[in-house]
Amino acid sequence: QALERTFKENGERIAGFLVEPIQGEAGVIIPPDGYLKAVRDLCSKYNVLMIADEIQTGLARTGKMLACDWEEVRPDVV
Repeated sequence: QALERTFKENGERIAGFLVEPIQGEAGVIIPPDGYLKAVRDLCSKYNVLMIADEIQTGLARTGKMLACDWEEVRPDVV
């Protein structure tokens, strides 16, 4: 809800949303199921690039090629 509100109020000034699919530096923090899909949907709705930082999670480190693959999400930039 907060992300959608931010996009709705400021979307024309937002170029992209950068996300780590699994947050690594503060401990392994996995977002709730559906989070990445919701982010993808909002980015598409408000014409904001979805950028996934897969440095720590890419190349099958999570069991799939990219962590985003678990939710069948395709970011605009990896």
